[in-house]
Amino acid sequence: MKIAVVTNYDKKNYGSVLQAYALQSKIKELSVDNECVVFNVKKSSNKSVVYKIKSFFAKSKNNYSLRNKLQIKKARKLFEYKNKKIEEFCNSNIDNVCCYSYKEAEALSKEYDVFIAGSDQIWSPNAGTLSDITLLNFVNGGSQKKYSYAASIGVSNLDDEIKSKFKIGLNSFDSISVREKTARKVLIDCSNKDIRVDIDPTLLYDNNFWSKKTHKSETNNEPYIFVYMLRPEPITIEVAKALSKKTGYKVKICSNRIVEKDLFENIVDAGIEDFLSLIKNATYVVTNSFHGTVFSLQFHKKFAAVAIEGTGSRVIDLLDSVELSKHIIDSSAQIDIFEDCINWDNVDTILEKKRIESINYIEHMINDNNKEKIVLYNSKKNCCGCGACMNICPQSAIHMEKDIYGFIYPAIDESKCVKCGLCKKVCNFQKKELKNNVIKAYAGVSNNESLRMSSSSGGVFSSIAKSVLEKNGLVYGCTFDKNCVAKHIEINTIEQLSKLQGSKYVQSNIGYIYKQIGKQLKNNPDKPILFSGTPCQIDGLIGFLNNKEYNNLFLIELICHGVPNEEILSSYIDMKNTNKKNKIKSIMFRDKKYGWGEKGCYILENGKKEKIDIYNSSYYKLYLKATFYRENCYSCKYANDKVNRPADITIGDYWGVNEVEKELLNKGTSWDIKKGISCIMVNSNKGEILLKDYGDYLNLAETTLENIRYKNKALTNPPKRNKNREAVLSMFYRGGYAEIEKWYKRKYGFKNKIYKLWDAIPVECRNTIKELKKKVRR
Repeated sequence: MKIAVVTNYDKKNYGSVLQAYALQSKIKELSVDNECVVFNVKKSSNKSVVYKIKSFFAKSKNNYSLRNKLQIKKARKLFEYKNKKIEEFCNSNIDNVCCYSYKEAEALSKEYDVFIAGSDQIWSPNAGTLSDITLLNFVNGGSQKKYSYAASIGVSNLDDEIKSKFKIGLNSFDSISVREKTARKVLIDCSNKDIRVDIDPTLLYDNNFWSKKTHKSETNNEPYIFVYMLRPEPITIEVAKALSKKTGYKVKICSNRIVEKDLFENIVDAGIEDFLSLIKNATYVVTNSFHGTVFSLQFHKKFAAVAIEGTGSRVIDLLDSVELSKHIIDSSAQIDIFEDCINWDNVDTILEKKRIESINYIEHMINDNNKEKIVLYNSKKNCCGCGACMNICPQSAIHMEKDIYGFIYPAIDESKCVKCGLCKKVCNFQKKELKNNVIKAYAGVSNNESLRMSSSSGGVFSSIAKSVLEKNGLVYGCTFDKNCVAKHIEINTIEQLSKLQGSKYVQSNIGYIYKQIGKQLKNNPDKPILFSGTPCQIDGLIGFLNNKEYNNLFLIELICHGVPNEEILSSYIDMKNTNKKNKIKSIMFRDKKYGWGEKGCYILENGKKEKIDIYNSSYYKLYLKATFYRENCYSCKYANDKVNRPADITIGDYWGVNEVEKELLNKGTSWDIKKGISCIMVNSNKGEILLKDYGDYLNLAETTLENIRYKNKALTNPPKRNKNREAVLSMFYRGGYAEIEKWYKRKYGFKNKIYKLWDAIPVECRNTIKELKKKVRR
């Protein structure tokens, strides 16, 4: 079963992120075998400069003055590191899909069985979060179920237009849950269903859970007052000042602006763990935030809450429910409340009772819809699209289906499925252990000039493949077909070898190649068979073969940086071909004509080559920036510190060879760096046999794993998710690659011109400028 939590969390807001994280975590905890994804409803970021200027001067939903807006804009730079840390937490802890439009949500909905609208202010008319998406109108019904959990509306009354919107949306829900009693009172007339009240997701866990998310206590244990404000306002600041004056304690403050007051320390770089730690370790907490109040309760703090417009009803309902409404203050004259002796046992007992009731409701939503069926993966990051499950299925019940962004995932035809479980058994990607470790390391080049110059790096794969073919073997690798779609094929002649040469910066379609190889291994046990691919494709083949060793099967993996999908590349080429007389037929991402490195060309219909301008090729740049890789690439298990590998040998570019192997480059023309040099890691005994028996066209020089790893970061670290990934994929869904191109030119057009000018400066001059900059900084 696939569950989608529909919300709109803000990656700059602690409470917003923590409620999304907590709800998804609890659902996953209660439903281990099911997939749970957060649909994050966002407004399109693809706005023109004119639109942004108009928005800046338009009246804001919070009635910010122009002065306030300027203060926020000025402070935004200071909070960049904080925002980066929160984003890293989100990327690591929340399985997230961004929805930028109703159409996009409607398309995504086909993949899920259960939809939960929740939580926080997803139905707030004032915050601009009430929409046809957050009301789940995009779900067409049928077997799909619709629920809400702890939804908040943030207002105490509704006009007729908003009421009508709620009536249309809520009556198709299977059950409705809100977070505040005031929300229940407001919505009671908008639905013919019972409306229950549940706790905020952050209260689904107790303080033991949240304490584990904090940093260890610092050695400096000086008492302090922690202030958390959604926005600066006079009462909260005055209360903090008065408390500081009374106690002599310093104030640490988190807000969206800088507060310049004596004894106030602005915290501008606090990530999620820092935020929780600041509350946990504080002596007193002053807040005008709902979630600031929640975590004051969680960590048993001496606190006061200021009920401001927009958050007041939520804070009042929360504190009233735990019998602490007297901790809501509206004046600095009330600071004696901080010394009030709170009965925390009573608070915890009330929260625990509510926690159990809410968890029971979540279990009901899950169990009421759980059907007996095979679930191949519980998150998109747990599927690499290798196709092993499709190849092994004896009933042909599995096929690879594209999601709305073009990435392939296995889909099961339930009418054909006999629940044999082979599909799960062959999935090596979801198994933790990798059997091979690096035994030896080499620098390598082909001694065949033609092979080397037609390869991306040193020509190692081509040289081994040629030797295998000469010995009546078979070679499997990736090629571009006539439509520039990357796919794996079998070749059996040297004349076909050129099809497999060169880099393809896109995921290859495996098809039924694993089945084909399985048949060849069975029918020709003495024929040498060579398979090359990405590490996950190699592991997919190993899983398909039931992890059985075959003496005649040799596996070569490439050092992989991540893979986009073929639809994105095809759309890019179609865009480039618009109004182009001599159209692009294919693409060489790297061509030795321009040297060894990141420069390539388009192959035109007339057979000529057109150099790729790397400064203006958005696909090229966004690929290098890890902007539209497959989801699992960002947590790739094959990029690890131990350098465990599935293949017999690993090959790639020996980047940095000119720094770590200077002596090697002086050993004759074979090691001419301009022609490309490969690195080779031998991971098994068969890998040693492969180089020995099929290395006729290779020159090898032993090196160290440390030297290879020096510039090949992809060996040990997965690519870092680009912050624009979700927005770019959404643009692609809405308007094809042309939409991405418009955004790219607006965002990077001027920067690319600067980079182009910089690259035109001689290397010696660039180095001098860099040294001068260092001196100036010192």
